[in-house]
Amino acid sequence: GGVLAADSDDKGGQGTFEKPPADGKPWKHTGTGLSFPQQLGSYRLTAEFRFKEGGGVFIRYESGDDRARGDIFFFPHSKAELSEEATKAVIDNELDSVIANFEKMANEGRYKNVALDELADGEIPLWPKGSLPLTVRSLVATKLADTLEGKKEMQVKLWVGVTMLKGHIITIRYMFPTETGEQGEAASKGFVGTVFQIVKDPQLRAEIKVLADAYLKNPLSPEGDQAAAAVLAYIQKTPFLPVPIPAESLAPWLEHFKKSAPGSELLLLRAFAVASAKSAMNDEPAEASLVSGAKQFLLMYDLFIRQSPLLRLADVEELRSAIDHNDVPAFLKRRAMGGK
Repeated sequence: GGVLAADSDDKGGQGTFEKPPADGKPWKHTGTGLSFPQQLGSYRLTAEFRFKEGGGVFIRYESGDDRARGDIFFFPHSKAELSEEATKAVIDNELDSVIANFEKMANEGRYKNVALDELADGEIPLWPKGSLPLTVRSLVATKLADTLEGKKEMQVKLWVGVTMLKGHIITIRYMFPTETGEQGEAASKGFVGTVFQIVKDPQLRAEIKVLADAYLKNPLSPEGDQAAAAVLAYIQKTPFLPVPIPAESLAPWLEHFKKSAPGSELLLLRAFAVASAKSAMNDEPAEASLVSGAKQFLLMYDLFIRQSPLLRLADVEELRSAIDHNDVPAFLKRRAMGGK
């Protein structure tokens, strides 16, 4: 079982704890292509643990606000291609081993009063089609801890979900104190839901990239219009794609266009957002995303002023100059602060 002894305090012999990636970059799992941001709501990525054997790894998120901890394990399976039945068997087996490990810790006196829920089967729907199998189980137990004041008891709930992606067993394990009540349950659902979103993201993002290209090819066509709407919906829904859209810097220009040619301001903002998102989806840094956004914004602006020369604004030309001088992020920042 992959997740065996992952709760024990003496992991020293099994592998090593590493710090999260530097510079706040997301943590990436090469085998599945999944990318995990360092901050998920109130949860902070605190560590990565690499097992010595079997190529397994897990990452740990912790939230002081929710007094909770979420671990996500990845273990390569010996066979990348499995039938549906075989996949189900592997997942169920993994879940059994997590529970068996927990019961072992109870026998060692670290937990007591372990009460198991029924197994539940489900799936993680993928977009636009297909799904991943999912088996979940939860349990409630009393955690026993040695403190300076003697033994302390706290009732905790453990939620475990196991799925499989690209030949890797993925186990999500989330623990929180039951005394946090409905709030704790809601936080648990929120965390797990976000992890599911991350699991679905690569397939969805591949589709969104195609749509971003369709928009950039012909931004004012009906196809471009539809594609942009889908890209914008994706940007708004995904909590883990950093798309820099300097609304404050652009506001005076957009206001001018809104007054003079209502609707054009939305097309200008959309131009910036979609091009910026395309760059972010290619894992380019925020500065590069701002430059991509600025270039597309100018393309759209040029189209408009060709039709209506009176819409021309002197300081939009300064954005062109900022692109030529590699000064876009600083220029936009100065504008947001009210300077030039």
